[in-house]
Amino acid sequence: MPNLAELRARIADDLARADLATQIGDAIRDVVRLHEAERFWFNEFYRVTATLSSSSNALALASLPLSVLAIDKVRLQGPGTRWTDLRRIDRDWLATLQDQTMAAPPSAWGIQGDALQFDCAADRNYALLLDGVRKVSTASASADVSAWVNDGRDLLRAGAKRLLYLHVIKDAEQAAACATAEIEALAMLRGKTNLKKAGSRIRPTRF
Repeated sequence: MPNLAELRARIADDLARADLATQIGDAIRDVVRLHEAERFWFNEFYRVTATLSSSSNALALASLPLSVLAIDKVRLQGPGTRWTDLRRIDRDWLATLQDQTMAAPPSAWGIQGDALQFDCAADRNYALLLDGVRKVSTASASADVSAWVNDGRDLLRAGAKRLLYLHVIKDAEQAAACATAEIEALAMLRGKTNLKKAGSRIRPTRF
């Protein structure tokens, strides 16, 4: 399985520059930051559990068991094992509803600042299920074999070279060529994500 050291070495070979080890590492991390909020099959999360406490109308994202970059869906557990989808609303509407300071089962949510906000204060503790995009941890260690280093290695390779040509080597022509390669690598990742998410259903055909 490829690791970070191998990716760094390949980028150094592409550039024919053995003196840019630090800059290569920085560029790789910059490319991850540029693309990490986009949904890929390796950074999705599904049905992560959380609890909204009684009398609270907010849940700090930092309190969740993973590092959240985006939330797509929030479900609340009602009586028994029934789960109800909550509506997502904009921050102005959410603030207006919160001004009423009523205690009730939440029915809507939104993101404001670093917290998941709800339309009212919870009248009791509620279990939640969350779907969205998480931060995939990366390390500076040479042995790092995270999903970015493996599944996203073509994107990191092209993107890192683009940044290095643009900011360090000062070669706009090569930076433009690497930008094209980065776009192609991103399209490939998106295609793989769509393929993995697509349903497989066979329909009979009469001849």
